[in-house]
Formats: sequence, C-alpha cells, structure tokens
Amino acid sequence: MPLSRIRQIGGASTTDETLPQEEDLQTFEVFTQKRRGLPHVHAGALHAPDMATALRLAREHYGQDEDCVHIWVARRDGLGGTGYDDGPINKAIEHNYRYVRDYQNIRQMWQKFRDDEGLKEYEREDLKEAF
Repeated sequence: MPLSRIRQIGGASTTDETLPQEEDLQTFEVFTQKRRGLPHVHAGALHAPDMATALRLAREHYGQDEDCVHIWVARRDGLGGTGYDDGPINKAIEHNYRYVRDYQNIRQMWQKFRDDEGLKEYEREDLKEAF
C-alpha cells in the first residue's frame, strides 16, 4: 500500500530511512492550516510507524502540495465521533429563539398582546408587586 502520491513517484524523502512492513504501519489523519487564525482543515491520511515519522511525512507531502503554516497529525484510532444513526446533536434544549423564522410575525404578536385584556391584567399585577 503506497504511503502517498509523492512517495509513489519517489525521491521526495530527504532521509535514507526505510519504513517497516505495511502491517506495522498506523493510519494518521493530517490537518493543515493555510494561514494563522484560520481553522485546520482535513487534508488527508497517511501511513507511518509512529507519530514523529507521520509528522515528517506530512510535512514533506502536504507542505509541498499546498501552502500551509501549521500541520496537525492524529492517529485515526485516537479520533472519536458520533454515529449518523445516533439522532440529532444538541436537540435536548429548544433553541427556536435563534432562528429568524420565529420572529416573522412579531409585530402582530405585540399588537395582539397590547390589545388583549391580558396586558391590563399584567399591568395591574406588576403595579402591585412594584408598590
């Protein structure tokens, strides 16, 4: 299994180090940052025996392919995530107030409230509490 396109072409590595057999390699996910302040974006995956080698290979491969200022390398088996069948994420609390669609008829709602007997009752109760 090839490590990367550059390694397939050959000659990209600056060291004469030989890599171990394929079954000894781990899969690492690579994230690159284009400029300071921007988020890290998943750039791809590579195979390496350890973290130091993975970082070196990521610098050689992704540093030549694209301009980036920072690289993260993480073992694939160390990453966690939710399943697609786990249901919606963060829906335990109602957040409708965040959506503009709930404020479309706000003028009509306030006019109805102002015209209602409820407003007068509210004012009476409010005055009792205040004084």
